[in-house]
Amino acid sequence: MEFRTHFSIPIQDDPVCYGRPVVTMGSCFSTLLGQRMAHGKMKVLSNPFGVIFNPVSVCQLIENAVLATPFPVEEYVNMEDIYVHYQCHSSMYGASRDELSVKLQKKQEEVRQYLADASHLFFTWGTSYVYEKYPQGYLVANCHKQPGSHFKKRLLTLKEMKDRFARCYAALGALNPTLRLVLTVSPVRHTKDGIPQNQLSKSLLRVLCHELVEEFPTVAYFPSYEWMMDDLRDYRFYKSDLIHPSELAEEYIWEEFQKAYFEEETQSTWRKVSQIQTSLSHKALHPESDAHQKFLRNLLGKMEALVPQVDFSSEVSEVKRYLQTR
Repeated sequence: MEFRTHFSIPIQDDPVCYGRPVVTMGSCFSTLLGQRMAHGKMKVLSNPFGVIFNPVSVCQLIENAVLATPFPVEEYVNMEDIYVHYQCHSSMYGASRDELSVKLQKKQEEVRQYLADASHLFFTWGTSYVYEKYPQGYLVANCHKQPGSHFKKRLLTLKEMKDRFARCYAALGALNPTLRLVLTVSPVRHTKDGIPQNQLSKSLLRVLCHELVEEFPTVAYFPSYEWMMDDLRDYRFYKSDLIHPSELAEEYIWEEFQKAYFEEETQSTWRKVSQIQTSLSHKALHPESDAHQKFLRNLLGKMEALVPQVDFSSEVSEVKRYLQTR
């Protein structure tokens, strides 16, 4: 008997590899992808401006980074003695407006450099609902706990999301013509909007992805949302908040991602690196023992065998220093 609806997608003809960097931007699922790739020591830039949920804000951040467009001065916010910006997550902050401005400029430069060399840019759309600053009318990516009377909540239209993406796509194409763009809809449920409203929001995002894939030649879709909603459609695959995927669900979707976007050699390397990372985090009960010294020498050999494909330079130096003092 089958108790789940299984499906798979073809292996993609534009694989992610260790040779070129990758950028992920959008909701929490983008952070998950970035963390998993970084755990395997792949070169990845994940959510450089923090978690951003709506596609218009994500595309605006990317376009502005590529074109070196300064962040609007009027959108800086003094929040509890620190400065934040309405276009970014609160994890991007400064002790003064000038300090934050310098941070944001450097972050834009980093994003631009990554995108110029990257093989892939992964977008994760979280919601179609946005907040507009009242009465100015500009869209914010984060309200930063400002009074609700300062904003108006509304639903993005399909046209404005497509128009903003098209501008972003043109800027990226001029910077890096070989860049592949992969879209996905976040599997995290935005229940605070209401269940019917969440479904409406996600439906718009899914239609957006479909139309962008049809219209733009270097755009593809990864069905993380469908794996959560249709394959893993059981609350045992959610965390206790019944909103976010559990660790088991995250691992399952990550494995499907690897099957689609990693060639066998890349998967093998990632597994080896992951095992090394686990070994490096091991706390020895008897660090002076011969067994532990043998363990470290074996680990050192495994790391050196992956150089230069994988950068273990700092870890290799640390283990060598440790062995020399024993």
